[in-house]
Amino acid sequence: MEAIGRLEEELRDRVQAYVQRLRAQLDALTLTEADHKRLSALLEAGDTVTAEECLALLRKGDTLPQWSGTERSEDLERFVAGLESVTPVKAGQQGFSAVSWAEHYADGQPLTEAALAGLSSWDALSKPSTRGAEWQKHVPTVLRLLGLEGDRPPTRDDSRRLRGTLRLTAKLRASESAPGYVAELGSAATTYTILLVSDEQRGRSPLELLDRSDSGSCIILYLYPLGLAGRRAMALRARTSAQQALVVDPAVFGWVAARSPRSFRALQRVTLPWTGFNPYTPFVAGLVPPEVFYGRVREIAAVKDRLGALFLYGGRQLGKSALLRKVEADFPSTPDHKAVYLDLKARGVGEAEPADRIWPVLASEFKRVGVLGPKVSTAVPPGELLEHVRRWLEEHRERRILVLADEADAFLTADSKAVRGSGGEGTFANVARLKGLMDSTDRRFKVVFAGLHQVQRFSRLSNVPLAHGGEELIGPLKPADAQRLVVEPMAAFGYRFERPELVWRVLAATNYQACLVQIFCERLVTALREKPLGSAQWPVTVTEDDVRAVTGSLEVHRHIAERLRLTINLEDRYRVLALVIALRSQADGFQRGYDADELLHEAKRNWPEGFSRLTASDVRIYLEEMVGLGLLIQQADRRHYAVRSPNVVHMLGTHEDLELELRQTEFSLPYDYNPRFSRRLLGSVERSGANRYSPLTEQQLYEATSPGLTLVCLTKAHGPELMEPAVRSYADARGLTVHTAAPGTLVDVLTQDTRSKDPSVILADLRYCGLETLDQTLDRLHQHAVRGKAAPPRAGIVLVDPLARAALKDERVTQVLRPERWNADSLRAWPECPFDTPDKRRRLIEATGGWPSLVERTVDYATRGGFTLEEAVEAIQVQYAQEVVARNHLDRAELTPDMRGLLAEWVRYVEPGEGCNHGDIAAVTGLDLTEVRSFTDRLADHGVLDDGEDGYALDLVTFRALTTVGKQS
Repeated sequence: MEAIGRLEEELRDRVQAYVQRLRAQLDALTLTEADHKRLSALLEAGDTVTAEECLALLRKGDTLPQWSGTERSEDLERFVAGLESVTPVKAGQQGFSAVSWAEHYADGQPLTEAALAGLSSWDALSKPSTRGAEWQKHVPTVLRLLGLEGDRPPTRDDSRRLRGTLRLTAKLRASESAPGYVAELGSAATTYTILLVSDEQRGRSPLELLDRSDSGSCIILYLYPLGLAGRRAMALRARTSAQQALVVDPAVFGWVAARSPRSFRALQRVTLPWTGFNPYTPFVAGLVPPEVFYGRVREIAAVKDRLGALFLYGGRQLGKSALLRKVEADFPSTPDHKAVYLDLKARGVGEAEPADRIWPVLASEFKRVGVLGPKVSTAVPPGELLEHVRRWLEEHRERRILVLADEADAFLTADSKAVRGSGGEGTFANVARLKGLMDSTDRRFKVVFAGLHQVQRFSRLSNVPLAHGGEELIGPLKPADAQRLVVEPMAAFGYRFERPELVWRVLAATNYQACLVQIFCERLVTALREKPLGSAQWPVTVTEDDVRAVTGSLEVHRHIAERLRLTINLEDRYRVLALVIALRSQADGFQRGYDADELLHEAKRNWPEGFSRLTASDVRIYLEEMVGLGLLIQQADRRHYAVRSPNVVHMLGTHEDLELELRQTEFSLPYDYNPRFSRRLLGSVERSGANRYSPLTEQQLYEATSPGLTLVCLTKAHGPELMEPAVRSYADARGLTVHTAAPGTLVDVLTQDTRSKDPSVILADLRYCGLETLDQTLDRLHQHAVRGKAAPPRAGIVLVDPLARAALKDERVTQVLRPERWNADSLRAWPECPFDTPDKRRRLIEATGGWPSLVERTVDYATRGGFTLEEAVEAIQVQYAQEVVARNHLDRAELTPDMRGLLAEWVRYVEPGEGCNHGDIAAVTGLDLTEVRSFTDRLADHGVLDDGEDGYALDLVTFRALTTVGKQS
C-alpha cells in the first residue's frame, strides 16, 4: 500500500508540474480577460488536454470558438416530456389519433393546413374501411407531412403478407434541401419500404415486422402510441437487429405536424434515438455522404467561382475528394452548368498512361453529360475536342463547364516533362491547351487540379501555365465546423455532452480532421449503445468517462495514428522531419519552434542519404509543404515551424516509440515510376467491392500487346478473369482493337480481324483445352500474327495453364509471361496502399505471400472495412489457418496430387521462408537432381516459388496451407 501511495503522490506531482508549465505558457500570451478566465478554469479543473488544444489555437493566432454541446437536445427533451402527458384518443377501430399530441406540442399555436390534412389522413388510416379503400390517397399525404415526396404513389407489395400490416414500396425524396443525418435514409436511399401497421403489437417491437431483406430505407407507420417504455424496448431490439427503421407513432406524427411540418430532418430527430443506425461513416474513402459533410464553405465557393482556385491540395484523408464530389453534385443547378469529376489516378493518367490520355477521358465524360453529341468519337484530337467544347459554351452565355481533376499529382508530373514539338521542346503541353480554352472562354470552362504534395509544388512553379491561378489548402476543419460534426449528429441520435469541454476533448484527440472525428464518434456511438439501457432517459448524457474510454481505446488510437501517418509517410523526408520536430518538441515541452537550419542538421544526422545533398532552403520548401499538408504550423516570424498541438504528437506514439522509429527505420528516397512493377487499377470487379489490379505489370502488358504470339501461363490464383479487362484497358489507350476468342470461335474472329486495317490484339483463353487444340490454335494465331508488308500490327495472347508445359517452348511462341505476385518492392508502385513503409510492406507480404487477391483484400479491409493494418493482416492469417481455406488455396494454385505430396515432405523439414538449393530439395523429397530441376520449373509455372539469394523458398501462404492440411491428415 505504501508503494501505491508513493506512486499516486508522484503522479499528482507530475500532473501539477504539467499544469504549472501550461499556466506559464498561458501567462506568456496576450489574451482577453474572457479567454484567460476560460483557460484558467480548465487548468484549475486539471483538464490539460482541452487546455493544450486551446493554447495551440491561440499560438496560431486563432480565436477560441464558443463552447457548444447541447444543440437540438431541447427538441428531444420537449418531445419525450410529452409522451406520457397526453391521453391517447382512438381515431377508429384500429389506431389512435395524432391530433391530441399535435395540440399539446403546438403550445397554443394554430396548425398549418398541411398539418391538418396530414392529421386527417392519419386518422383515416385508423379506420379499416378508408384504409382498405383509400390508402393510395392517405399514405402519400402522411408521407408528405413527414417530409417525403414521390412522383408516383407507393406500390403495394403482397409478396410478403403479414396480418394487420400493409407493405408498400415507393421512390421518395426529402422535401427540404438540407440533408438528414443518415445516408441510408437519404443520399444512399433509392427505394423506401413503408409498413402501415394496424394491429397493435403487444409484447413485440414494431421492428420485428421487418423482413430479413428489409435494409436501409424503412419507415413504419405504427398507429398505436408506444410511450417511453415501448421506445426503450424498441431501442433494445434495434441494438441486435440487422433491420432498422424509423418508427412513426401518433406522438411522432403529432410532433412533426405541430413543430416542423414537411421536415424529414425534424422527423429523424425524434425517431433516430431509438434506432440502431450510426450517423458516422469513417471508412468510405472519399465518398462522404452529404449527411456528414460539414464545413468547407469558402473552399467550395472558390472551386465553383470562375475566377477562384485552380489548385486544391492537402494531406491524405483530409477531404479533397469529398469536397470535389460535393461540388460535382451541387454545381449542375441548371442544365447550363456541367460538372465532371475525374479520378486521374484511377484512370492511370500520368502513370500507366501518358499525360495526353486525359483527352479521351475528357471526351468520354463530356459525352456523358451532354456537352458532346453521341456521334463525336472519344478519340477526337485535342484541338477538335476543345473546339466542340468552345462551340457548346458559345451557344448560351450562361453555360459553364467545371472539370474537377482529382489525384492529379502523377498527371502534372508527367506533363511537366519536356516534349518535342514543332516549336522545339516544351513542358506542360496538355495543361497549356486547357489553359487556352479557359482564357478564351473567360473561364466559363474551368479545370481544378486536386492532389497531394505534387499539386502543391506545381501550383507555385512559375513555368506552369496555370501558375498564380489561385490555390486552396484543404487542411483540418475549422474548429466551429469540427464541433458541429461532433455535436449535431450526436444530438440527432439523442446524445448530449455532459460538459461542452468534452467536445473539445474529442477534437483534441482527432486533430480537427473530419475522417478522424468520424472514427472517434462512430466508436463513441457504438460504446454508448453497449451500456445497459435499464431506466435510461433521453437525451442520453455523454459523460467524461464515456469520452475517456474511447480516447483510451487501443483500436481507436491505432486507427487515428494510421490515418495521420498516411500523409506523414508520403515521403520519408517528411517522415524524418516530422519525427525530429516531434522529439525536439517533447524535449522542449512544446514551447518553441524550429528553423530549417537546425532541422536540417538533425535530419542529416539521422538519415544522411536523404539529407546530405539538401540545403536549408531545400528543407524550408519541405517544411512549407508539410504546413500545406496539415502536418505543421508556421509561427508568426515565418521562419520557425512547430507541431500544431502536443496532442498530435501524443497520437503518433510515446517518446520511446518515436525515438526507436527514427533510429531503426529503413528510410528510402522517393519512388520513381517503374513499369516493371506498376500495375493498372481495374476497379471493383467483384461483389466484395475491393479494388483489383492487373495480373500483369505495365511492362508485361506492353510486351503482350506487341506484335507476335505471347503465352501467359497462370493459375486460378493469379486472377485469370482479370486478364481481359487488363488487356482491354491497356489496348484501348493505344488504339488497339481487342478481340476475344475461344477454340470454337477462333476462325471467325481471325477472319473478321483479317479484313480490318486497324492494329489488333486477339486474346484467347485456352486453359484446360488439351494439347491438340492448343497446338492447332497456336498455329492459326502464329500465321495471323506474322505481318505482311501491308498488314497492320497484330498480337496474339493465349492464356494457358501450367499443365501445358510443352507449349511454353514452342518455336512459334514469341515469349512466355508469368504473372508475378506482389512483393515488398513492387508495393512501392502502389502509392495509395496504406502499408506505406518497408516494415509494413514486409508484414503484408508475409501474411499474403504477395498473392494479388489476398493483398488487395487485405488492403480493402484496412481502407474500407474498418480494420487497423494489424487487424487486416491478422484476419487473412486466421482464414488461412482453416483447413477448408488452405485446401482452396492449393486447388486455386492448381498443384497436382504428386506435387502436393513432394511439397508436404519439403515443409516438414524446412522453416517458412527458408531457401533451399537443388541438393537440399533432393534430400527432403527423394528426387535426383534432374528431377529436382524439373520440379522447381513446374513450381515456378504455378507461381508458388520464390527464387532468392539463399535458393528456392515456397511462398509463405502456400507453405502455411500445406502445413495446415498436413495437420488435418
